[in-house]
Amino acid sequence: YIHALLRGCRCLELDCWDGRLGEPVVCHGHTFTTRILFEDVIVAISRYAFAVSPLPVILSFETHCSLPQQARMASILKKHLGGMLVRAPMDDSYEYELPSPNRLKYRIIIKNKALDASNSRPSSLPASQSARIAQAGASRNVSPRASSAQLKRKIAQELSELIIYCKAGHFEGFDEGDPEPAYDRVMSVSESASNQLLKQQPRQYAWYNAVQMTRVYPSFSRVTSTNYNPIAHWACGCQLVALNFQTRDRNMQIYDAMFRRTHGLGYVPKPRSLCDAGPARTVLAGELSPPLSAASSASLISTVAGQGASPASKRSTVHISVISAYNIVRGPSRRQASIESSHRRQSSFA
Repeated sequence: YIHALLRGCRCLELDCWDGRLGEPVVCHGHTFTTRILFEDVIVAISRYAFAVSPLPVILSFETHCSLPQQARMASILKKHLGGMLVRAPMDDSYEYELPSPNRLKYRIIIKNKALDASNSRPSSLPASQSARIAQAGASRNVSPRASSAQLKRKIAQELSELIIYCKAGHFEGFDEGDPEPAYDRVMSVSESASNQLLKQQPRQYAWYNAVQMTRVYPSFSRVTSTNYNPIAHWACGCQLVALNFQTRDRNMQIYDAMFRRTHGLGYVPKPRSLCDAGPARTVLAGELSPPLSAASSASLISTVAGQGASPASKRSTVHISVISAYNIVRGPSRRQASIESSHRRQSSFA
């Protein structure tokens, strides 16, 4: 985690499980990866979160802990993050929009499922745009938002109270009955599902990402922690594209190049065309220009990675011929010309 933060990463994934003696741990579940005390991870994050960038850090929790250990997680967060932890809305605009990264400088945001699963807050979309997102082409999947009763059995009140701007949900499709996109929610979608949306419903996907935070995560089949190509997901407006920072492959280099545009601050502004909930001209025209609004995101402890490269990551071979001045064909030197001329004269007298 320290290494990722020092490279400008602004979104860290913590896979949290019950530990011994009531202390939660961070590890990739059901694998042989090392278990780290949750408290040790939070202490390290508190020290290095803003070492290279003042812009906000998002801690994305995959919480598998029991309710008592979730309450312990909340206690640890409050103790070690103190005033850096976002525990209340920044201002009155909370009901309609997210604060800008500049408003959230030196703050840490928790992303996790929350108890309040109601849809009572005002929509962040005009009615006409909401209708376009829920138009024809609905999938067969169910609503991405679980019922309040289901969540209450899984989320501790103490932890839920810390989820202000990034309420986690899982994206299932564009059903007409689904809740409208919400500015304070982050919907997670797998790499393969995102690729399907890019191919089958790019227009709706871009509209959705114009008003909804979306996180793309690596396929669970990536058991060697390889990375997928992030460009197409960025080009359709996905804000958080999670990669395995421990793997320095070609796609990680693409990722690094994107965020060097802002000198390692961890955020790159989206182009205006991807901020409007209108036609996704960039994607529909096939232009995979590197647009991004995204926070630099990492899937650090996951040992997930691939069953083979996706079509977007197939390698191309480029042959380059380098010609220097010394390779240019020149005429014979004066001495060589003189010798050749003498040889021709001798031949003529023979």
